[in-house]
Amino acid sequence: MSVLLSWENYMALIAIFSLTSWLPQIGRILQTKDTHSFSLTTTAILIIVNGSWLAYSFTLGSWPFILQQALTCLMLVVFTVLVLKYRTPEAI
Repeated sequence: MSVLLSWENYMALIAIFSLTSWLPQIGRILQTKDTHSFSLTTTAILIIVNGSWLAYSFTLGSWPFILQQALTCLMLVVFTVLVLKYRTPEAI
């Protein structure tokens, strides 16, 4: 196995592990239905930044990088939908 392939496999695992960082936040939202402490501005910036990195990862053709950015963007979208769903109109 080449060194490059070993790094690709390692980074694929890291991509999956990075996904887990969003699970506690999403679990908290689903459990408490409380989203007032989450910043929509920060979330919007994260979506723009990670979406840009996702586009760049396609130009590189690195599947672990593509996987990591795609999963992160997916979790950001799920997070945003939940924040908007459970946020009171006064808080938006």
